[in-house]
Amino acid sequence: MGEVVVHVLLVESDTAAAVQIARALLAEDLSVAIGHNGIDGLLKLQQRSTALLIVNSRLPDISGAALVGAARAKGYRGPVLLLTPAGQ
Repeated sequence: MGEVVVHVLLVESDTAAAVQIARALLAEDLSVAIGHNGIDGLLKLQQRSTALLIVNSRLPDISGAALVGAARAKGYRGPVLLLTPAGQ
């Protein structure tokens, strides 16, 4: 039987943070796509099946909560991790 690939979408505008998070996910044999803003994240979410959505709460164009709401409205029903800055 073929290997199951778990796809994760990471929406993070901070490139350094995105690289660190993606490396950790890849080390766990997860497939990672990165969106650098909310619009990019929503487009990537529509392009392939996603098992987990990881979103920064502060994106440059829309809030992370708004992105999650839009993803849900478009039919995404998987788990979500909403990242917040330290001290928030």
